[in-house]
Amino acid sequence: MSFQAMAWAVKQPTKSTGTKLVLLMLANYADENGNCYPSQAHLAKICHCSRQSINKYISDLVELGFVNITKKSNGLLVHNSYNLKMTIVKNIDNAVSNVKISSNQCQNIGQNTIINTYTDNFDEFWNIVPRKISKTQARKAYLKALKDKKIDHISLMRKMKEYGKSVQGKEQQFVLHPSTWINQCRWEDELDSKIERGKNWLAG
Repeated sequence: MSFQAMAWAVKQPTKSTGTKLVLLMLANYADENGNCYPSQAHLAKICHCSRQSINKYISDLVELGFVNITKKSNGLLVHNSYNLKMTIVKNIDNAVSNVKISSNQCQNIGQNTIINTYTDNFDEFWNIVPRKISKTQARKAYLKALKDKKIDHISLMRKMKEYGKSVQGKEQQFVLHPSTWINQCRWEDELDSKIERGKNWLAG
């Protein structure tokens, strides 16, 4: 790990906490020249999000000018090589090399960024919940599900949208609490199949 790369990454303004987290993880793996080679699958694992999210966050970093990507091949596989553009400094002074940061501080920064990412994503999730009740309990269930890697945020959003459509028009008392829906892993319900069977039964 390059402490200079980490100190630089900490200071950079990004579009979201998810983008910041990926920048920090790239800096964590970077050498003194800002080069690193983690796979998107590995980044998704340590950042507790989907590969689609990682791809978006990296695209944001490229757009901001913080990262360059080149393709490397060993003859069998092609992988991304990332180069952090540490000469780009936004909204900070030029003394990045003088910033002192310990390994424990790096870990704390990463952990706090993960927490902030979860918080931001939960607010997005809460906006589509069909029965907005017991928000605190729903937040705890959401955070636990993601931390335990039962499901990622994007999949959870998609499944909750499907559930919301399936309960449209129902009285609120027959709609699950969001915390119950998460804790019982109700995203595994085959809603489309149930709806289709219902249609067939009514038609018959």
